[in-house]
Amino acid sequence: MSILRAIWFRIYNDYFLPSKVADYEEILVSAKNACYTFETFSSFDELINTGTVYDAKRMIIRRDVDTKAVCVMKKLIDAEIKHSARSTCFFRNKTIMRTLIPQIVAGGGMASYHYEELATYAEAKRLRQKEAVSNALPEIRALFERNIMRFRSMTGMPCTVVAAHGDFINVKLGVSNTVILEDIELRNRLGIQREAYDAAQMQYVTCRIADHATDKFKEETLQAIERNEPVIYLLTHPRQWGAAPWANTKENVSRLIRGIKYR
Repeated sequence: MSILRAIWFRIYNDYFLPSKVADYEEILVSAKNACYTFETFSSFDELINTGTVYDAKRMIIRRDVDTKAVCVMKKLIDAEIKHSARSTCFFRNKTIMRTLIPQIVAGGGMASYHYEELATYAEAKRLRQKEAVSNALPEIRALFERNIMRFRSMTGMPCTVVAAHGDFINVKLGVSNTVILEDIELRNRLGIQREAYDAAQMQYVTCRIADHATDKFKEETLQAIERNEPVIYLLTHPRQWGAAPWANTKENVSRLIRGIKYR
C-alpha cells in the first residue's frame, strides 16, 4: 500500500466509514442460527475446567476498546442484546465507558481492564532498550497494581480477566505488555485468573479472526461459521465498525504528539 493510499485509508475509516453494525448483526444471527453459544473469557474457562469445550460450538467475541467511540460501542452492545449474544470488552484507562458497562454486564457479557503500563512507563521515562525495561519491571508492576485497583473502584468490575493493549512503543521496544503478568505472585495477589493471550485458553481456539487484520472480516467469519469451526474467536475494535470523528481525532493527535516526544 502506497503512503498516499494508506493516508486516505486512515482518513476514510476515521471520518467517513459508514456504520457496519448491520454486518455485525448478520454475523450474530448466522452464529445463532448455526447453534453457536456465545462465551465470555470466564465462561470459556469454566468449559476448559470441566472438559466440555467441544461439547458444542463456541464463539468468543473480544472487543478491545482502544478509542472512546461511545456511539459505535453503544450500537454494537445494542446489537448483542437484541440477538442474545455477548462479548468481553476490555477498556483502557482513558476509554472507560461507565454508562455502557452495566449494559454489557446485564446482557451477560464481561467488562474488564485493557492494560498498557509497560508502554506507559517506558514512554514517561524515555526507556528505549529492553534491558532498561526489564530493570524497571518492579516499578511497572507496581503501576499496574495501582491502576487495576483504580479501574475496579471506578467500574465495580472484578477484573479477573485482563488483556494487554498493543502500543507503538511496544513495537519499538520489541516487548509486549504481557510481560507484566509473567509474575505469578502478582497474578495471585490481584486475583487475576486469566490474561487474554494465555496459551492455556488460546490452545482451544480453532479459528481466530481480527477485524483490524483483514478487510473481509464478515466474509471470513461467515465462512468459519459455515464450516462449523468448533471454537471461533473474534477480535474486534469499535474503530473498525463506524466513523467516530471526535474520538479518532483525539487519538490521532495524541499518537502524533507521543511519537514526536518519544523519539
